[in-house]
Amino acid sequence: MKGWFVALLTGIVLLVFGVLIAVVWGIATHESIITLEESVDKRFTALTEAYRHRADLAGASIGGFRSCAKLEKEPLQQLVTAQSNVMSISLDMNTLVKPASLSMYQERQNELGYALRRVSIAVEKFTDFRKGEVYQAIKNDLREADREVVKAIANYNAVATEYNNKVTRVPSNIIAGFMGRFAKPVFVATPDAKRPVTVRFD
Repeated sequence: MKGWFVALLTGIVLLVFGVLIAVVWGIATHESIITLEESVDKRFTALTEAYRHRADLAGASIGGFRSCAKLEKEPLQQLVTAQSNVMSISLDMNTLVKPASLSMYQERQNELGYALRRVSIAVEKFTDFRKGEVYQAIKNDLREADREVVKAIANYNAVATEYNNKVTRVPSNIIAGFMGRFAKPVFVATPDAKRPVTVRFD
């Protein structure tokens, strides 16, 4: 009788201990997901700001490029159109969870980058304008803006991948499911700069 009671008591203690461990793990996992999600949101905000800054610079550069009288109209018009298209669509958390909207945004950003490169290549043929202070300032600002965009995408992708691993892999995906948390999109650059960047969900 005594042995049976000890076995029962041991079983209850182990069960309670197991439940406590599960509760502590669940709380820790919940907090970890929240922390990672906050990091994703922070990096996402930095990414949208980098994109917006580049679009603003592109708009400001149009006047400078127009001062090059010999510049062909087609690349400049392509830049005007691409910049206008980018400014007409916003990237926010609602866009982020809609693959079609996000792909469209990425495509327009890619088109802007391509249009900027086309104008820059066209301008390179005109030595006087190319050596001028206006063009050098535009060139440096846009180059720095491009670096910031690339950096922001890399930073966002890194933390989004970490978050995605947390919410999609066993056993933490169980807690994520209860929380209603799902994978975030990751930006994937294509080899051809003229083609839109694709978006995948891990």
